[in-house]
Amino acid sequence: MALITLSFEGVVNTSVQINDIVYYVNTTALGGFDTGNSDNIIILGPVTAVGTNSVTYDDTVSGNQPPEGAFIMFSKDNTANMSSLLGYYVRVQLTNNNVSEHGELFSLEAGFDESSK
Repeated sequence: MALITLSFEGVVNTSVQINDIVYYVNTTALGGFDTGNSDNIIILGPVTAVGTNSVTYDDTVSGNQPPEGAFIMFSKDNTANMSSLLGYYVRVQLTNNNVSEHGELFSLEAGFDESSK
């Protein structure tokens, strides 16, 4: 297992975790901006350690190392990061304001989206 450490000038994104996958794309100057070609995204390997300004990955998956100036990306394994809501609850109270007739509930539906962390 060959471990490669990427060092960054800024702080590494707080959502990067061990076992996330690291990718890169080469950048080229276009109109005064550095742009990447999304058709040439190259996998580097899984993250093995995360520091304040660095990420270490295992390059035995691809044997690749990004060139200077490459755009580095991370993705999460959706089988490990897709889960139902845990630790949250909701309390619902349904009231029939018509005192002369009873009400019958046919169905009830609720949708929840996890907010950004």
